[in-house]
Formats: sequence, C-alpha cells, structure tokens
Amino acid sequence: MSHILVLNGSARPNAFTAVMIRSFCKGAESVGHTVTVIDLWCACACYERYNRAS
Repeated sequence: MSHILVLNGSARPNAFTAVMIRSFCKGAESVGHTVTVIDLWCACACYERYNRAS
C-alpha cells in the first residue's frame, strides 16, 4: 500500500483541521496505508526557539 505524508499547519490541536486529519488517517490506515503526520507549527516553534538561543 501507499505511504502518506500529512502536513498540518494548524497550531490548534483540537480544532477542525486536526479532527479532519485524524479522521483521514484513521480511514487511510483502516485500508492498509501507512500515514505520517508532521505538525509544521511545532517545527516552526522549535526552529524559532533554537535561533533565539544562538
């Protein structure tokens, strides 16, 4: 089956976007796909924090 990458740009973990992503992942995984979700807002926050410390 397919490997699916989902990029989430929403910073609200229980908002509509997150609910839709969870629903999509559940459906895709139920038919045998592998799904990876990357939260971009978290990556951006970590990047900003790292750059402020430098």
